Amino acid sequence: MYKKLQTYRKYILLIISFVIVMVIWQIYSHSDTDVLEQPVVLTHNTSHWVNKTSKTVLIWTGFFFDDTWVDSFKNAFKLYKCKCIATADKSKIKSADAVVFHLHDIDSLIPDYRDESQVWIVTNAEPPPRVFTSRDLRRVNNMFNWTLTYRRDSTIHAFYGRFGPLSNKEQLKYTPINYAATKSKMAASIVSDCADNAERYRILQELARYINLHQYGSCGTLSCPRTGESKCRSSQYRFRIAFENSNCRDYITEKFWNTLKDNVIPVVNWPWLEETAMTELVPPKSFINLHDFETVADLGKYLNYLTHNDAEFNSYFEWKKHYRLLMSVPFSSIDLCTKLHQLQKDQEITDLHRWLQNDTSTCKPISVFSSLRIYLELFFSGKGW
Repeated sequence: MYKKLQTYRKYILLIISFVIVMVIWQIYSHSDTDVLEQPVVLTHNTSHWVNKTSKTVLIWTGFFFDDTWVDSFKNAFKLYKCKCIATADKSKIKSADAVVFHLHDIDSLIPDYRDESQVWIVTNAEPPPRVFTSRDLRRVNNMFNWTLTYRRDSTIHAFYGRFGPLSNKEQLKYTPINYAATKSKMAASIVSDCADNAERYRILQELARYINLHQYGSCGTLSCPRTGESKCRSSQYRFRIAFENSNCRDYITEKFWNTLKDNVIPVVNWPWLEETAMTELVPPKSFINLHDFETVADLGKYLNYLTHNDAEFNSYFEWKKHYRLLMSVPFSSIDLCTKLHQLQKDQEITDLHRWLQNDTSTCKPISVFSSLRIYLELFFSGKGW
């Protein structure tokens, strides 16, 4: 009895600590975001751009503490024969044409030298609810010139994946395939972050009432080993629930692109999607969007319909007649190099916090009470935290 009491006391303390941390986080992440009236991005009529045969890109930080990040730039520049050189040697700061910082890894070791012709670039691959955008970011106001993120309004659009048109000759050679013939399983999901602002856990629990859904990850009942041929990524599935952890504008990660690559139809959660984004970001009719249905039950009904209608199921692969998936170069380094060689006006990000928060109303942090509800549900269901 005493051991049980101690266990419950431990979990109660964890819950109280979690609530306190979440309350503090939400207070800081939503404070004073509308105080400043000046534009978030300022473009000047001056230009300190220098015409050079080759540009030097200094990777100042690691990527989530990974100091080998620079190698992806080096390899891309070499593979595509770009007129750029990548280095992580901080002693090259005076000769660098661009200095790249990963938002998560920005610390106190900011360069104490800066040439007026240098372009300082901040890159970020995470949506605002996943980034701790506190007042601490104000110390880097006016520090950066360019943004390199998944958003289309970035200075450089960093794609997780891309698609491009087939040539006329390739289109003529296209041979239709019955993709349904190899599908012996219905749907799979892979979610380990149970409490997120997209409420994936809640939606998946409801969807599982209407379809045969294999749920992998700590939020499900099945395990998914991290191997190249993971059963959770099997191409035998008709659908993969490729929900993002945040419903943020333009946020389409490798979940979507890997699903297309595996010849599986992705089911996505994009409330922000509009016609322009659909034509610019993803192949036409290559996915099913939760937000095209009034209820989760309606989505489940449609997935069941496709499971028993091979012709309609195969229509979601018609895009392959006209397009192909393109290899995604990490952090759009080729686009970065290209832009460095183009004449540019001077630009600065006046408030990085405000720029990061400049998103649609669908992109919000999860509430303390929603997080607590999910964790309690997981605990009492025996799945743990």
